[in-house]
Amino acid sequence: MAGNLGHKSAESVAGGVDSAMDQVMASEIAAQERMVQCREEAAQLAQQGRERARLIGIRTDQRMSSLRKRLDKKLKAKVDDLLLEGQRAAGHQSQTLKREERLAAAVAALAARLTSGAQGAESKSEEGL
Repeated sequence: MAGNLGHKSAESVAGGVDSAMDQVMASEIAAQERMVQCREEAAQLAQQGRERARLIGIRTDQRMSSLRKRLDKKLKAKVDDLLLEGQRAAGHQSQTLKREERLAAAVAALAARLTSGAQGAESKSEEGL
């Protein structure tokens, strides 16, 4: 009976070891399955992230294009305003130059008349001598 009892203990220990090994194997298989599942989820998340980044890029490009168009329009309007202002200033300057030219011509004519009149008066006084 004592031998039989030792045999049952060995079987019991072997059964416990087998059970533990079965649990380890089952846990390892579950862990591998979970790793595969995690890799698939990670791949999905990465793909979703890439898609979101692509959409953000598209939206950013649209916004930048819209902003460029608005800035180009404002810049063109400002340049047009400056050109018009330059043309007005050039016209005003031209009128000012014309006035200055007329004034210079009038001064020259007056000076010529005065000097020729003065010379005429001097020559008359010299004649009288």
